[in-house]
Amino acid sequence: MVYPQGMPNDLIEVPPRRFGTFEVPQNMAIRDFCALKSIKFAPGRCFYELTKRELVQGTKEVVLVRRSDRVVFTGKRARALLGLPLNDVDVKIHPRALRDYIPYIQSTSYNRKLLGGTSILFEWPNWEKDPPSAWDLLDEDLFGE
Repeated sequence: MVYPQGMPNDLIEVPPRRFGTFEVPQNMAIRDFCALKSIKFAPGRCFYELTKRELVQGTKEVVLVRRSDRVVFTGKRARALLGLPLNDVDVKIHPRALRDYIPYIQSTSYNRKLLGGTSILFEWPNWEKDPPSAWDLLDEDLFGE
């Protein structure tokens, strides 16, 4: 497929070890969700499923999950498919009818409200080096450390 001039052609495939996928059982803050799953929350590590119109900051990473095979993509083309500009401008967007992809937006907020029945992508610590171990995922606060 050839895209109009000025529209990026790149969708960058993300290594499968970068993210874990979790279903959100009920409406809750992202911090509470991480505590429920006993995983460490760090700003920028969670990506929420875009299901309603909202303001997306220009600095946030966009991730698309292909519905057919659950392969994950990012890059400028992912932003363009959602109608986001390629510069660092904040834009209010509505999740477009992306027939082939599920959009996720990076969250840097502890208070982000997650909607029950959606999913999040959690970026494993040190995913570039090694697949996560069970110890990497534990929330140290659970043990009072």
